[in-house]
Amino acid sequence: MKTQLIIFLVLIEFFSSGLEARDCIKGNCQDGKGIMKYENGEKYIGQWKDGQKNGEGIYFYFDGSRYKGDWKNGELQGEGEYIFASGDKYIGSFEKSLYHGKGIYKYKDGVYYSGEFVYGKRHGLGTYYFEDGSKYVGEFKEDKFDGEGTFIFSDGDKYVGRFKNDQFNGRGSMSLKNGDEFSGNFQEGKKVGHGIYTYADGSQYVGEFKEDKYNGLGTYSFSDGDVYSGEFKDDMYHGQGVYTFAGGLGKFIGQFEFDHFVGKGVLFGPSEKYEGEFQNDKYHGKGKLLYANKDFFEGSFYNGKPHGKGILKYHNGDRYEGEFQYGKRNGKGVYYYSKGDKYEGTFEGDKFHGSGTYSFSDGSKYSGFFRYDEYHGEGTYFYPNGDKYQGSFENGLKHGRGVIYKKDGSRYEGFFRFNKKHGQGKFFGPKGEIVEDMVWEDGILVEKKIQTAVQELKKEKE
Repeated sequence: MKTQLIIFLVLIEFFSSGLEARDCIKGNCQDGKGIMKYENGEKYIGQWKDGQKNGEGIYFYFDGSRYKGDWKNGELQGEGEYIFASGDKYIGSFEKSLYHGKGIYKYKDGVYYSGEFVYGKRHGLGTYYFEDGSKYVGEFKEDKFDGEGTFIFSDGDKYVGRFKNDQFNGRGSMSLKNGDEFSGNFQEGKKVGHGIYTYADGSQYVGEFKEDKYNGLGTYSFSDGDVYSGEFKDDMYHGQGVYTFAGGLGKFIGQFEFDHFVGKGVLFGPSEKYEGEFQNDKYHGKGKLLYANKDFFEGSFYNGKPHGKGILKYHNGDRYEGEFQYGKRNGKGVYYYSKGDKYEGTFEGDKFHGSGTYSFSDGSKYSGFFRYDEYHGEGTYFYPNGDKYQGSFENGLKHGRGVIYKKDGSRYEGFFRFNKKHGQGKFFGPKGEIVEDMVWEDGILVEKKIQTAVQELKKEKE
């Protein structure tokens, strides 16, 4: 329920009979009219009989409260008005110092009750008005809403039915301002047992309630055509169930936990199919996914994406085996191309990145460092004819210092820029007997000097 219906009635306790009087400061405080002032500061002005307050009188309490009305034998009896120090007020009938008969109790915040009282408690027919504009009209018992009644909320919502102990209890119906409606049973203010909740948009729940919520078996039909049928817990899908999407967009069959696909299940999409473990509506754990384009993944998922170890078979015949991170090839793995090429090494963001080896179907091979699918850093490129380059690469090109080894044993050592010889370089023969000093500019030889190996050694010693 939107509003707690527990109302605290202030029980009036009058201490006049037991207070020690300081003085009858004026008049006749035995039989007649007089003013009595008490030791604690309280004061009574009114009629007396046999030394007790009898007839009409006003009593001022030490806390600031006061009563004006009828008295009998020292007690509030008859019609009167009690104003509390807090600002609350009661106007009506009293008996033995308790509210009894018809009366009105007004709270300083605007809340008030108008109706019947029995010995200090609301009992019988009455109306209770709340500060926010809500009101209850119906039967009361022992200060509580009890019996048949109507509760109208300030926002326009309305309950009609049985009450007990200030709460909806028994058969009843709720009509909400927004157009929602409920018909069913209540217990201690909450919906229980079988009921029907119809929403303004046309959605509807038919099934079991417990503790004011969907609990047990039920069916929830959405206005857009989606339907869930199965187990509920605390207004949520929980347990075994089937969720069918409207328009043939798919179906989930499996385990639910607090409104989410959790545990093992099968999700049929319009063009995809996943079978495996779920968490929070996402593929999570071990599973198999057939994509719309016919790619197929089997392995570990995390938060809806391949994550961890797995195998991804592409519809074009390519295949990747290795590690994934958040849906992308990330970590160590092997990528097999349908044409025969293969990459083995580390990946980042679906790219060759880090240390790895790319083997071509024609026999050539690169082994070294990659940066986003390009040779980058230190590496070695093996040519099909037996030659190889060892050195620096940048963006897939020889760049920086490197050595070209020929299969006949000769080699070139020098600098490269964007795949071309550039700057100082030396060419060594197969046996090292001849050395050529060279200067290159963008692959064009601009200077060359031939020396013997012996001359070169002497030059180095000098």
